[in-house]
Amino acid sequence: MNIEKKVFGQHQGKDVDLYTLSNDNGMVVKIMTYGATITTISIPNKNKETVNIACGFDQFDGYFSEAYVGNSPYYGCTVGRYSSQIKDAKFTLNGKEYQLATNCGANNLHGGTVGFDKQVWSAQITETNGTKKLVLSLKSKDMEEGYPGNVEAAVSFELNNNNEIVINYLATTDKPTPLSLTNHTYFNLSAFKNTVENHTVLVNTATRLKLDETGAATG
Repeated sequence: MNIEKKVFGQHQGKDVDLYTLSNDNGMVVKIMTYGATITTISIPNKNKETVNIACGFDQFDGYFSEAYVGNSPYYGCTVGRYSSQIKDAKFTLNGKEYQLATNCGANNLHGGTVGFDKQVWSAQITETNGTKKLVLSLKSKDMEEGYPGNVEAAVSFELNNNNEIVINYLATTDKPTPLSLTNHTYFNLSAFKNTVENHTVLVNTATRLKLDETGAATG
């Protein structure tokens, strides 16, 4: 696998870098340090044409357009501290109630107003036994967005020659705290020639969480 880097933009005085991961099959994955975000997943189709199947923007400014911000779709980002909604933006832990930022009605969504997806991560390229990985890391301070504990988070991205994107998460904290990280990529396997209405998804589970009228899980 090869990894290349270029400057993609700037955010609050910090450079936002774009890393391009490519394998021997012509597959390409682009990841920017703002939000540890996958911007592009390009694969060769059956006609040997390279097509993009992931929602994202070619220009950094696209992530700040009125239409995008107004819909809050979280294209390709790393969500944290906590993916999904926390009801009424509060929780009780060890007898203490914590009030979080409200950014989805009265609920807390995807870590709050300035979650992991809206910060610039540090980056390094590691190599073990000939395998290269892009490792992005972020420090979240105690009580950021209302969450207790200092958190050091890291997410690694590997593209292999089986055309697999392998994502691993690691986080440490100095206090008990809710923590649930995920990647938020949207896919269109038709390379955006059609909508996703005829796509079929298989999820290997027999159950799902029930949601209330606000979109929060009931447990």
